[in-house]
Amino acid sequence: MPRPCALPSSIRRPTRPCAAFGSPEHAALLVEWQTADAETLDGVSVPADLPLSAPARLTRDATARAALWHIRKGLYASVAGARPSGTTALLEDIAVPVPALAQTCAELTTLMAGHGYQNSVIFGHAKDGNLHFMLTEEFRAGEAPRRYADFTEDLVDLVLAQGGTLKAEHGTGRVMAPFVRRQYGDELYSVMRELKTLCDPPAPSILAFCSPTIPPRTCRISRSSRRSNRKSTAASSAATANRSARARI
Repeated sequence: MPRPCALPSSIRRPTRPCAAFGSPEHAALLVEWQTADAETLDGVSVPADLPLSAPARLTRDATARAALWHIRKGLYASVAGARPSGTTALLEDIAVPVPALAQTCAELTTLMAGHGYQNSVIFGHAKDGNLHFMLTEEFRAGEAPRRYADFTEDLVDLVLAQGGTLKAEHGTGRVMAPFVRRQYGDELYSVMRELKTLCDPPAPSILAFCSPTIPPRTCRISRSSRRSNRKSTAASSAATANRSARARI
């Protein structure tokens, strides 16, 4: 039985590689079938009822396949490299049930446009309902603009309303940490904090120090954690110096 691996890529403003697909919405679906033998692969075809804006092309040519995967894997670098000087590339990672994937993509695209993020890209793993998206933002003197906080709030509402998760493949970073309690509830949140404290007492989790309202501005570590970090840095520097001295001898 062929094993498909599908990855959607949606670009709201085309880069040169994606414009080649000819889609007015600048979206592409890349599907790879893997089988144990060539005979099984011969029977693979694209479903006739799949609503495509351009004819699907299947190929076994290794060079052509490598070129397509190069486009897919280069989306982040292409968009990040073309961002205006002084802006930061921000990458998020969410997942929703597969039946809700198409609607989530559409609403996420609308959400980005509504908050003024015009040069953004969505890509991911369709068979898992997993989406990555990247947008660019300008931070002045370390401050995040209000629109980024508002966008994050709306994003959380969208994902949780679809029964999704705010993190799929990547770790929960500073932007999403304030929303962990909202996703999992008070009981599981308390368990997470207790486990973190048991495993790492000197450095309480960021979960305990993030404001639930404006994530980009309020995450910090405790004083005990900072002292622990300074001690670790000093110990590491001393060990490096000792190794250098032994090397010279």
